[in-house]
Amino acid sequence: METEIVISALGALAQETRLAIFRLLVQAGSEGKPAGLIAERLGVPLATLSFHLQQLKQARLVNARRTGTSIIYTANYTTMNELIHYLTENCCGGRPELCAAPPAAQDASSTQPAPEVCSERSQVPWRMHIHAVVEKLEASVRFYSTLFGVRPTVLKADYAKWMLDDPRVNFVISTRGRLPGLDHLGIQMESTEQLQSVSRRLREAEHPVVEQPQANCCYSRSDKA
Repeated sequence: METEIVISALGALAQETRLAIFRLLVQAGSEGKPAGLIAERLGVPLATLSFHLQQLKQARLVNARRTGTSIIYTANYTTMNELIHYLTENCCGGRPELCAAPPAAQDASSTQPAPEVCSERSQVPWRMHIHAVVEKLEASVRFYSTLFGVRPTVLKADYAKWMLDDPRVNFVISTRGRLPGLDHLGIQMESTEQLQSVSRRLREAEHPVVEQPQANCCYSRSDKA
C-alpha cells in the first residue's frame, strides 16, 4: 500500500460527516445502503452526502454498486485491512512470527525441543505508533471505538489513545494539529534497553540519531531517538 493512499484514507476519516457515513456503512456490512437511506439516517442533504461519498470513494474506503435504479454503497474492508498491514508489515524486522507470544511450556511427554525465541525482539515486541489529527474528537472516538471494538485506553478533552495488541499499535487521535490527517508515525519500544539497541544499530548503519531524553509527547514523558 502506497504512502499516499494511507494518508488519503486517514485524512478522509478525519471529518465528522465522513466518519458518520463510514461508521454507518461498517455497521451495514456487505449489504450496504443506498444514498437516500444514508442521507435520511444521518440527516444530511443529498448534495452534501454525494460530496462526502465521493471523497470516501477517492480514498478507497467506500465501494459503490448499481442495483436496479439504486446505487448501493458499502465499506471497503480491504482498504482498512491493507492500511493496518502497511503499518505493521515490518514489525520485528519483517518476521511476524517473532511478534507472537513465547511458546508455551512443552508437554512433558514431548521429545521435541521448544522453539528458540529471540531474546531481544520477540519477548517484548515493538509497537507501531500512529497519531492522527481529527476535527471532532467525540465523533472520532465513537468511530474508532466501534472499529477497534474497545474504548480508548486514555481519553482527554483533546486526545484519545488506544493501546491495541492485535495488531500491536499505539493509536492516537487529537485535535491539537493544524490540519486533519496523519500527524506522525513512530515505533514504540517497551524498554530503555530496546531503544538503546535500535539507536546503536542506526549508528552502525551510518544513519544520524538525535536523542531526546525525557521528551514530552502525547500526555507522557519518555526517552526518544
